[in-house]
Amino acid sequence: MLQETRTRTELRGEDYEGFWRTTRPAIGHPGRFIHDPVIIRRAANGFLTSRMAVEDMRFEGWTFMTQTQLFSVLSEPRTGMFTFSIFNAVLRSRAEVLDGISMGLQRVGGGSPAAMGCLMERAGS
Repeated sequence: MLQETRTRTELRGEDYEGFWRTTRPAIGHPGRFIHDPVIIRRAANGFLTSRMAVEDMRFEGWTFMTQTQLFSVLSEPRTGMFTFSIFNAVLRSRAEVLDGISMGLQRVGGGSPAAMGCLMERAGS
């Protein structure tokens, strides 16, 4: 699986590198949405890295490419919290908008798991 991811990143990683903005439901405020800034860059080892800011937390981790999805696993070193996402890949062109699902823990309600639809739009290169 890692070799497939590395090969796909070599072929198409630049189509996903850049600055992004997510739009997702605000867990603590029903009916409202929140935006999180994300940066995706290729690391020296050939894989994609991701960094995301969520309120006062800074998540860092990896984004793995398959033929039809991007799988991301990020953690926040200060709190030990994780966030996971799966986005649909763009098959033939540079990615501008991605849709998928984001999963993590709520900061309210004792840290209950939460999953939600998420949209990610390119904000810059």
